[in-house]
Amino acid sequence: MAGGSGHGPGEVDAVNRGLLRDHEPFYRLAVTRAFPLRGGAAAWEAEVTAWRKGSGVTVQADDWEAFLSG
Repeated sequence: MAGGSGHGPGEVDAVNRGLLRDHEPFYRLAVTRAFPLRGGAAAWEAEVTAWRKGSGVTVQADDWEAFLSG
């Protein structure tokens, strides 16, 4: 089960596809998870921060803060 949410991978994929389709007209969009994450917002922030450091992506500080604050 994905993230302990009680939903299977197919349901999670369907939600992700729906999110991307519904937000297609927007210039900027980041969908990192479509299911609950054990540890909540702090765990999510740690996960995306680790991804950013490992990816080599350059992000303006104010854009990153806006992304984290949702």
